[in-house]
Amino acid sequence: MQIARSFILLILFSFFIADSFPINRERLDDLVNAAIIFKETLEYDKALNILESIPKNNRSSDVKKLLARLYYLNGNSKNALDTFNDIRDKDWWIYIYEGLIYEEMGDTRAAISGYLKSLQKNENSLALYRIGKIYYTKKNYSKAAEYFRDLIAFDPSFRLAYYYLGQSLLKSDRYEDSYKYLSKAIQFYPDNAQVKELLKVVKNKLGKDFFLARQKRLSEQRVKIDLVAYKRDVTSPLVRVGIGQDLLGVVIRCGGDFEFSNGKKSHTGKADKFYSITFKADRFVIADYNSKQIEFELTSPLEIKGKNRPFQVLDLISGKDNYWQSTMDRIYRGDFRLIVKNNKITLINLLSMEDYLYGVLPAEIPRYAPLQALMAQAVAARTIAINNMGSYESQGFDICADVRCQVYNGILAEDPQTNKAVKMTKGEAILYEGAPIEAFFHANCGGCLRADAFNKRDYLVTKFDSEKVFNKPTAYKEEMWFFDEPAVFSRKGTKSKFRWQRIYDGEDFAFVFGRDIEDIENMSPLKKGDCFHYEEMEIITPNERVVISGGLNIRKHFEGLRSSAFKFEVKSSAEKPAMLIFWGSGFGHGAGLSQEGAMEMANQGYTYKEILKHYYPNTQIETVY
Repeated sequence: MQIARSFILLILFSFFIADSFPINRERLDDLVNAAIIFKETLEYDKALNILESIPKNNRSSDVKKLLARLYYLNGNSKNALDTFNDIRDKDWWIYIYEGLIYEEMGDTRAAISGYLKSLQKNENSLALYRIGKIYYTKKNYSKAAEYFRDLIAFDPSFRLAYYYLGQSLLKSDRYEDSYKYLSKAIQFYPDNAQVKELLKVVKNKLGKDFFLARQKRLSEQRVKIDLVAYKRDVTSPLVRVGIGQDLLGVVIRCGGDFEFSNGKKSHTGKADKFYSITFKADRFVIADYNSKQIEFELTSPLEIKGKNRPFQVLDLISGKDNYWQSTMDRIYRGDFRLIVKNNKITLINLLSMEDYLYGVLPAEIPRYAPLQALMAQAVAARTIAINNMGSYESQGFDICADVRCQVYNGILAEDPQTNKAVKMTKGEAILYEGAPIEAFFHANCGGCLRADAFNKRDYLVTKFDSEKVFNKPTAYKEEMWFFDEPAVFSRKGTKSKFRWQRIYDGEDFAFVFGRDIEDIENMSPLKKGDCFHYEEMEIITPNERVVISGGLNIRKHFEGLRSSAFKFEVKSSAEKPAMLIFWGSGFGHGAGLSQEGAMEMANQGYTYKEILKHYYPNTQIETVY
């Protein structure tokens, strides 16, 4: 990261004259900001030299807090603890650092006490995780499981918690629960030998009869699902949704008789019967799912059309490569088209725009959200769908069913309240200069909305998620942004989405990244976007220099971080890296509508149109069909 020449001169000037003149507030702020800039590039010695140059009688509480953190990160835990002890009113995150210091000193009782004090002030992932690991290390697996479970409930994106919870439950002889979490862990770490071995052990403990009985229960439940008749919407445009790609086969059932057709030949599908569909030797093979008896074959493309009953599709994967990834049955309105690419099946759901939105809204925003927030989401979702029409033409559909577009989960996700929001905004879209906008949205902006996530657009502006105008933050205020809770709309949302943390000790780092944490010679931000989001980072190890470009790639590299807005710290011990810590803000890219911000705006009495104007300024809301 480049630092302005004038500010470098200010740093040097402030450093050399600090002992010669009294330090006023303005000059003190300059020194603190200079220290923060060195801290961000892991130059802890330089940052400490600046702060230590400040006479003790001039050290404010903020200076002491920063000085203590730097002492800890630079490997001087005794000075860090002494400095923290000199602070009267302690923030929640100070107790986190004290807990880490006591852990390093081997006093786990004091460490747990510090973490618990932190949790009393502010529930946070870091304290829950470290307490869990302390109990896990002490082989108190039932207590460890308690904290890892609480962590997952608070922040389900904390991937390591699934691994340690699965292990803790296995060691507590709770095999069925262990299987649940280790099955999740293997999704995150598919090539990890340790997870594979643990999963093998727990499967052996459960035995074949457990899985046979489980499959039998599932089969019985599937048949009992009543595919209730519904009235198709015929007043809005047809949309083609890609709900499955690269499939080896599809299993479907319909609540009424339906039709298989390729445009030349057709066959009747019987109500409530499961059919398996595979592609072999240039044609679709349709068989009885239970008996495996082949019933007929049809060339591609294959059309499946019903009347007023929905279709059930078995074992569809959703949320692939995300912490919410799952394999489950879905129920869909409309019809299907199956096409083939590279001998694998693409499954496309054809239905009206309004019927489609019924399955989008509850998958994208909590169904308990205030009605005005749901209506704002409905208009944004409709706008995205309209704007995306034809975008995936080369793949045979208009819009995908995952986070690349917007999540669509079909009838099982539907809720009367979200359906009401769709109906009350029927046909409405957000327009800029007469055309539908790219209505980006995300879970929580962390308090700052950015305009640069997807190139500049006149209907996206960088601003704080508030009616109040904030001053442009200094380096220090930017640092503290990740610890504080400013008065913004999104602050009232889920705290693990508004502010989040990650931490990797040496054991964790080796498990996740497959290398020794001591290999980190340097980590540096090279480019930063709006709202404190990193856009480019450099990591230097003894064998390579890696540059990661793009916020999403940065998030993926560091195990699926909630956002690219964060501060990172590398804690040293004996002059070698020993721990990696992230302090983060928000969930998602931070552009456009912040869903939790919209919910709070609705709670404060804003209408859905006012909410949309806040998140998409310079736009109009119009009925387009």
